[in-house]
This record gives sequence, C-alpha cells and structure tokens, in this order.
Amino acid sequence: AVDAVVSAIDSNGPMTRQQLRERLLRAGLPGEGISLSIVTTSAELSALICSGPRLDGEQTHALVSKRVRNPRRLDRDEALAELAARYLRGHGPATVRDLAYWATLTLADARTAIDSIGDQLSHFDHDGRTYWHVRGNEPATSTESSAHLLQILDEIYRGYQDSRWVLDAAKLLSRTREPAIGMALINGQVTATMTRHVNVDTVEFNLSPIRPINADERLRIGEAAEHYGYYLNRQPNVTYTGHRSRRQP
Repeated sequence: AVDAVVSAIDSNGPMTRQQLRERLLRAGLPGEGISLSIVTTSAELSALICSGPRLDGEQTHALVSKRVRNPRRLDRDEALAELAARYLRGHGPATVRDLAYWATLTLADARTAIDSIGDQLSHFDHDGRTYWHVRGNEPATSTESSAHLLQILDEIYRGYQDSRWVLDAAKLLSRTREPAIGMALINGQVTATMTRHVNVDTVEFNLSPIRPINADERLRIGEAAEHYGYYLNRQPNVTYTGHRSRRQP
C-alpha cells in the first residue's frame, strides 16, 4: 500500500487523502477509515512523503524527494544540536524537560543536545528550574497590555510541558486535563478558558473567566476577536457568562 501511494504521487503530483483513498481501493488495497492513516503515516515515517500544497482548499501529500531536493545529511549528534538550537531560538526561555517533551527525546538526549550548543546559550534559574535561551535573545520584559485568543495546540502552551504553567502564575487553572479547547490570555496570563465555533458568517468565542475581567481587559479581548474575525472574514461574537459583546471585523 505504501508503494502504491508513493507511485501514485510520483505519477500525478501532490494528491489529497480522498484521491489516495480512491487509488488504493481501486488497487484492492486498504484505504478506508484508519487504514489510510496507517499507510500515509508509515510513508511519512520512512521519509517518503510529506505535506504538499493545498489543492482546492484541501491538504495534499507530496514526495519528500520533490519537496526537499538537496537535503542536509546530519549525523545523530549534529541533528540533536540542530533540533535544540531551533527549539530554543523559537521557544526560549525553556527547560531541558520542555525540549525533551516537545521533541520526544529522552532527558539524556535533551541534556546532551543543550550541552553541545552551550556556547550559543545563556540561562537563568527561576522557581527551581533552569531556563535556557539563545545568547543575545534576552526574555522580553514589556509591560504593554495585550490579549490573545488561542487554541490549546498553540505553541505558547503546547510547546512546553515542564514550564507550561508560567501562563498561570496565580495557579487558578486545574493542572489536570484541559477544561476547554482554547484560552484567553491577558498580558501572557490565562484569564479564561474558551470554546470557538466557526459558522457561515460569524466566529463565536465563548469565554469562561477564571478571574474577574475588567473593562480594559474586555476591550483588549474584543480587539483580539476582531483580528481573528478579520482573518476568517467573519463577524466575531464574544460571550462572557451569558453577556455578549459584538464587534464588526
């Protein structure tokens, strides 16, 4: 089945999942339900296929050999060093455990990776943890008021494990399974959990505050909703415990 997928993409160019499913079924191969995911994942893990360009709004699969024509070939130690450098460049300050979680490494490998690029890094200790970041890229200390409406898969939350809860310094959230699929941040701190529904003409944000939200903070959240709605070309509607604020995109 993997060979059939690779052959089909090689002949036709990037293909959608539905196109691959049809090709497999015509060949008498497994393509329904979870079978297709198993086949494509196997091909991805073997570095044969990867994400391709969107086709009529749908994601496609493409051949790695066509998307990455001149790949760098790194040995294991070089790859670990590169991975740590890129993670800390985009996510620092972060801990060794954060890197291990994000990259699915053992703690030993994560420590080795950070040690190997130690000359590029600076660190500081806080709350019993050592935080690493790229030298010269000091943590921002801006006090400018800000608000964000984010899904829990956003890297500001899901990109960490050990230090994820710097977003909740007041310890207002449960440390168990997330109560919602989204959150509202005010000045980098979780202020409410959030659910989001995208409709034909509107995008609905239902916020459940975990602390009182003042008028200025609601204004900031409304502005974040406006940006979100503008991006989706939909009118944003924000609901707080039964009270709705409507803003035009």
